[in-house]
Amino acid sequence: MAGVSRKEARTRAVAGLDRVGIPDAARRSRAFPHEYSGGMRQRAVIAMATVNEPDVVVADEPTTALDEERRDQVLRLPAEQREAVGAALVLVTHDMDVVGGHADRVPVMYAGRLTELGAADEAPARPRAPCTAGLPASLPRNALPERHLPALRGTPPVPGALPTGCAFAPRCPLAADACRTAEPEPREVDGRLLACHRAEELPHPAHALFLKEPRTA
Repeated sequence: MAGVSRKEARTRAVAGLDRVGIPDAARRSRAFPHEYSGGMRQRAVIAMATVNEPDVVVADEPTTALDEERRDQVLRLPAEQREAVGAALVLVTHDMDVVGGHADRVPVMYAGRLTELGAADEAPARPRAPCTAGLPASLPRNALPERHLPALRGTPPVPGALPTGCAFAPRCPLAADACRTAEPEPREVDGRLLACHRAEELPHPAHALFLKEPRTA
């Protein structure tokens, strides 16, 4: 920390650890990383990222391996930072519950390309692109009775060798010839930005596109 004494830097570091829920923060501030659990290390990194009041906070999968209580606690700190000093918060996550409670806009990416951009209360709940629909489909609460949770077929493309056309086409249940030959250009549809040739053809609810067949005995 530039411009502060060692004593003040330590005081602020301990306060940062305490805010993210590290127990006995004063003692733990002197511990080595291997003495922290995985969840504690994660919270400590978030404290490090916010202690100097940055203008932009980028949180990449900040809630991995955290229970719901710790997740809310961890996300509260960057949210408070945003309110206090006007810092921008960029969340990189697959957790749709996190998106709904802590984001204003949601850009959905696949293979480094934008597939959908919309308001946080619309894109995850009412997706218009198949790639987006796969995210709420993976939530247990959206599974239909007696059906398996869905899984995308195939594997993600190699970043340096993307397929011709839409990068999601090899895994998309709606893919047509046009999807495999021409990369979709982003276009505005009903107030959101979409890069999908077949956005208007999604079923309702959209996550039903990925639901597997009922279990058999």
